Amino acid sequence: MCPLHAERIAQVQDMIAQTPMKDRVLFVTITTDPKNDTGDVMRGYGMAHGFKSDSWVFLTTKPDQPEETMRQLAKKFGHSFTKTKQAYQAHGVVTHVVDRGGR
Repeated sequence: MCPLHAERIAQVQDMIAQTPMKDRVLFVTITTDPKNDTGDVMRGYGMAHGFKSDSWVFLTTKPDQPEETMRQLAKKFGHSFTKTKQAYQAHGVVTHVVDRGGR
């Protein structure tokens, strides 16, 4: 599900980049698996799926933060996920549009 969703978001990003809104829209990815989703891994994932770095940021934990930090943030946005025996996370695809006022 993630790769298909990512490619669709990249298409939306491309469409917005062709409008006057291009400087007003930022795409944000929040990891729920910061141990595996390092900055380098996510940059590679973004590039592989067509994300443009000028309007896309990736949120993960700082080295001194517990892994649970990003999971708690993701939960506030309605994400649900579970660890499987293989340590991969199964989660729903959730996309939000948030305005400057946080709504």
